[in-house]
Amino acid sequence: MRFAQHLSSHLTPEWRKNYIRYDELKKMIYRMVGESAAKPAEKGNEEDADRKQVHVDAALEEQFFRDIQQQLNGIDSFYHAREAELAHHLRELEGEVDVLMAMLANKRTQNLRSSKRKRESLKLALSEYYLNLALLQNYQQLNHTGFRKILKKFDKLARSKRGGRFHKEVVCKSTFWVSKQIDDLILQTETIMIDKLEDGQRRKAMNRLRVPPLESRSQRSHWVTLRAGLFMGIILVSVIVVGVGVFYRPSDSWDNLTPILRGLRVGFIVTIWFYAFAINTYGWRRGGVNNVLIFEFDPRNFLNFVQLFEVASLLGVFLFIGLFLFVFSYWLGIPGWVGPLVMFGLLFLAFVLPLPLLYSRSRIWLGKELVSLLGSSDRLASWSLRAFFPDSPPAGKKKTMNSFYSRFYKVVHVHLSLFSPPLPSPP
Repeated sequence: MRFAQHLSSHLTPEWRKNYIRYDELKKMIYRMVGESAAKPAEKGNEEDADRKQVHVDAALEEQFFRDIQQQLNGIDSFYHAREAELAHHLRELEGEVDVLMAMLANKRTQNLRSSKRKRESLKLALSEYYLNLALLQNYQQLNHTGFRKILKKFDKLARSKRGGRFHKEVVCKSTFWVSKQIDDLILQTETIMIDKLEDGQRRKAMNRLRVPPLESRSQRSHWVTLRAGLFMGIILVSVIVVGVGVFYRPSDSWDNLTPILRGLRVGFIVTIWFYAFAINTYGWRRGGVNNVLIFEFDPRNFLNFVQLFEVASLLGVFLFIGLFLFVFSYWLGIPGWVGPLVMFGLLFLAFVLPLPLLYSRSRIWLGKELVSLLGSSDRLASWSLRAFFPDSPPAGKKKTMNSFYSRFYKVVHVHLSLFSPPLPSPP
């Protein structure tokens, strides 16, 4: 993999503008030495290529090193600011841990449940903080590698040694590379987690602080992309097949069309929602927006936009299986409602499948969230109000929630009418 692709797949999205602009510097080198010198030498002519005189544009060369120095200064400033911010955050977390330890040491402490919740909250906070340290350390390594490679490319194409000297005398002595405070912060975080929050259990503490390999997600994305493309291909073929079926089916054979389409509408809405969320996630990533932090997802286990496209495409396949069975029920000799019933069955099976497939951790997380929300009407109302009506007065909130529950009842009423007697109309 070329370094430009490696950099693009391993950088932290919200810091995108603060990394080395490797592609720009590489294009500047090609303009500097000319296209003929930039082309690789043919096999067997390497010695001739080494003896070949390369004309280097002196003005572009000076501009190249000014740009590198400017980018290096920007990376130094960004790294120093982030490092100072993380050091300050660790001092705050350590102070909260010390307060908790004092509370636990006091045997007269009555609110033990509150102390346990605080302990778990601090474990989660330190875990997220440790991940931020790993991301900053990755930022340090990627930029240093980028400077080393681009200066090595300059020396190779310009037949010069200036790049190597600049790397040794300037880059290797820059703040972002010389500073080792990040290593101290990592060690302090591990010590706090092991000695104070996990009672000396090193293995347990390190499992909680575990940072997944930053390259594994990009390696898995190739197979995820392949599966998403396969599912989308199946959807495209299904659209054609279902269209042909609709065209040739007799017009007087469409029984119970409206309620069956209402049932299939559930799968359609869910599929479109996942596609829309995947597109939004892609836009957020390109724009450097940290949607993981905004939506409070687990920073170690979350679905990226490619995985969301895969999930949406799989749900689309389930939708078209139901639609296919409904359209071709006339020739298959089965009731039309079998189509939506099979679709609902596949959706339910994919959600509750007790196997480590189909992103089981995400399914478990979603199930817990739904149970916690739907299991308590007060919590559901509170979550809905905070999410959609944070600034409304209490009377307006109550009126809005009454309307919300009435509309929710109507939705349930419409879809249950497929398989049950009519429900009484809501008041």
